[in-house]
Amino acid sequence: MKRAPKGSVARHPSPPPRHGALAILLVCAGLIAANFFIYLQTRTHPFINFDDVQYVVENRNVLAGVTPSSLTWAFTSPHAGNWHPLTWISHMLDVELFGLDAGKHHLVNLGFHAINSLLLFAALHLMTGALWRSAFVAALFAVHPTHVESVAWIAERKDVLSTCFWLLAMIVYWRYTRTRSSITYAVLLLVFAGGLMAKPMVVTLPLTLLLLDVWPLRRFDGESGRRLLIEKVPLFAMAIASGVVTFAVQQAAGAVKALEVLPPSRRFASAVLGYVEYVGKTIWPADLALLYPHPAAISWMAVAIAFAALVAITVGVLRWSSGDRGYLLTGWFWFLITLVPVIGLVQVGSQRIADRYTYVPTIGLFIVAAWGGVELVRRWRIPSAAVAMTAVLVLGANTVLARQQASRWESSISIWRHTVAVTADNARAHNHLGHALAAAGHEDEAALHYETALELNPDSPDTLNNYGALLARRGQPAAAADAFARAVELAPRLPHARENLALALTQTGRPQEAIGYFAEIAREDPSNATAHRQLGVALAMAGQYGEAILALQRAVDLTPEDAVARNALGAALGAAGRDAEALTQYERAVRLDPQLFEARSNFGRTLLRTGRAEEGNRVLYDLSVELLAAGQLEPALREIEVILQNDPNHPARELLTSLAARQRAAGARRDR
Repeated sequence: MKRAPKGSVARHPSPPPRHGALAILLVCAGLIAANFFIYLQTRTHPFINFDDVQYVVENRNVLAGVTPSSLTWAFTSPHAGNWHPLTWISHMLDVELFGLDAGKHHLVNLGFHAINSLLLFAALHLMTGALWRSAFVAALFAVHPTHVESVAWIAERKDVLSTCFWLLAMIVYWRYTRTRSSITYAVLLLVFAGGLMAKPMVVTLPLTLLLLDVWPLRRFDGESGRRLLIEKVPLFAMAIASGVVTFAVQQAAGAVKALEVLPPSRRFASAVLGYVEYVGKTIWPADLALLYPHPAAISWMAVAIAFAALVAITVGVLRWSSGDRGYLLTGWFWFLITLVPVIGLVQVGSQRIADRYTYVPTIGLFIVAAWGGVELVRRWRIPSAAVAMTAVLVLGANTVLARQQASRWESSISIWRHTVAVTADNARAHNHLGHALAAAGHEDEAALHYETALELNPDSPDTLNNYGALLARRGQPAAAADAFARAVELAPRLPHARENLALALTQTGRPQEAIGYFAEIAREDPSNATAHRQLGVALAMAGQYGEAILALQRAVDLTPEDAVARNALGAALGAAGRDAEALTQYERAVRLDPQLFEARSNFGRTLLRTGRAEEGNRVLYDLSVELLAAGQLEPALREIEVILQNDPNHPARELLTSLAARQRAAGARRDR
């Protein structure tokens, strides 16, 4: 390999002449229009029940917006099994600007994807000078259906954000190869650091820069390969550090599957088949799903055929990529290398493959298609009109499919229904569909999907927890407690499972067992006002009023505007004989939430008990009238009876006539 003279700057082959500004503007406008045509519909889509909840909707640190404590959390927390502080900050900024308006969060994802399309076009055009081939690659990137998941899913902000840094790094690197400026290299390091802090999948960037050195930059033609490697040592060091941190965080969060769960042979087989399946879905993007489960069994014949195909392609690429065909080596190895962190050799999560993992890797395949297509056109002398028409048809078909795929993200129900329809034996998909259906009030259908999920995987703590919640809502607290207990046994730190179990134990008259769980939750998170309130209620039910008052007072101190907590504190104080303090809490609870009928009832009854009969009767009378107006006949009758026990001649007796008439009318309707 010929070296450049010492101290000189290697000469790079001049790219073809740049095209006019009008053509570039038309390409940029087309890319933006395609993005908006596909993804503008997401402005009406909600958050979904998969990762969006823990990333945004119920993430207290993200919901706090950009504050010193939330920024500290972003850089120090292993939440969700990832270390990506810039992604967390981007979600915090969304909340700061838009609250929980999901449509605007979606539009930010769309904005990043549109910018990424433009950056990819700019990077390739700067490096090659080939406007239409660069435009074709960028357009495929913009409209390919496998990229929908990265854009239409709010929790995948890390994909579009990290890729923005990746593509900026390519442009900065191109500039560095022209100037050899230390300042430009420093900017490259900063941009790379930003990418790593958005999503650690960016660790493969230094290797892709070496591929760009081969083609299209052709730096190996005039410079020492050793020097080009040394030049990237700081980048490799940053990538290794990020990889170590990421692995440690994911392992600590329990996201990394043990070898006993998925042995090396299965991982290898899954990786080989995954590569082939990613190529297949790039060429023919059908049956795209949010979650692809591991099959119960693997065909080793299929693995052998897939492996042979990958080896054959790689050998062919190495053989035919000399000279002007350097795009073959760069494109194919770009695809192979950038998939390594997510191909499953280190198994994180339960998915076999994922559409979102194609967001950067398919750029390599698109490059092969664009530059290889032009070479074939020239060799076979195909008319330019036919080439243009083919390109338009390919892009048009992908655009239609991508728009259709994006529409499936209009709700949790729709995306999970589609996933269940196009995959087999997908226990997690049935679980999430059940959860979405239950949230929408379709409890019977939800139960069927939970039961299907448990048939496929009886030891799924998520499904057991969700099914238990449905059973509790349907008035089966004992069955719910059994489901929650099994979920907690399988995953002691599963969010909400211990709390759900403790609530079910309370509802089944076992508050003493519930106390331990509530106390544990409150101890682990002293700022969790709900845990302190639930602990206080359980303690009061167990007759431990002194401890109950302390726990409930802590809940009130944490959330002074919580009427439910104040009502519970009032009940505990009243049970402990401290009626004067109880009245203060009830009065405040009623002021905070006049529709909290339980607090108004407690307030009125305590007034009666403390000798303030006129005030107590007035409170209970007004409550009875409102309950009757709301159609709550039984609760109204109970309040009227309390009033009449205290004052048999009270006008509340007249309400009995109205109540009796309503009950007769209701009975007549039932008879008909």
